[in-house]
Amino acid sequence: MLKSLSPSSIQRLCAIYGLLESLHQENQVTVSSFELGDKLGIEAHNIRKDISCLGEIGTTGSGYDVIKLHRFIGELLGLRSIHKVCVVGLGRLGSALLYNDNFGLSGYPIVAGFDTNVNRLETLQTSIPVFPAYELETLCARLALDYALLTVPASAATAMCDRLIAAGIRGIINFTPIALTTAAPGVVIRNVDLLTDFRIIAAQTAVASSVDAGTLAVL
Repeated sequence: MLKSLSPSSIQRLCAIYGLLESLHQENQVTVSSFELGDKLGIEAHNIRKDISCLGEIGTTGSGYDVIKLHRFIGELLGLRSIHKVCVVGLGRLGSALLYNDNFGLSGYPIVAGFDTNVNRLETLQTSIPVFPAYELETLCARLALDYALLTVPASAATAMCDRLIAAGIRGIINFTPIALTTAAPGVVIRNVDLLTDFRIIAAQTAVASSVDAGTLAVL
């Protein structure tokens, strides 16, 4: 059943999982598909369809049980496990990610950093161990690393991606300007393209402004 989930369904389910966590922290007991959809900007029927793809969970008159649904999604999608993460490339962005404690609180602790510049490693003040990049293959296995945040220069992105996959890394979040792909089975790469996101914001703002202007013209 899980194999039938599309990438868009997985993305929505992960968003639902995160929202349920927040609702639980706010002591909310139940939630409807309409409320989930309203908060996430997703149609309620898509919410129900995605959840039903995971199997039967059942609802009450007030909707889904927040704790039960959170556990249900988390266990089936492997979101309740701890996954060790490393940062590769410790420039400004990589260093900022290295200091982010929120990842660890959510089950994705950053346990190591790597950089080719040994002098840079000596200047970093962090409680997280940092290592020269030539030790990457050895330490990926020794530390049982699962995922990597890739923040190296564009010129080094492809080669470093290949090294990470060969070393056993199963997931890479790529912050470099190069869109990376892989044919390696069981490995997932997500390319973070901030420039495209800015363009989407600019386009959506322009469209919203034109709609407002059209409304005012009619008035």
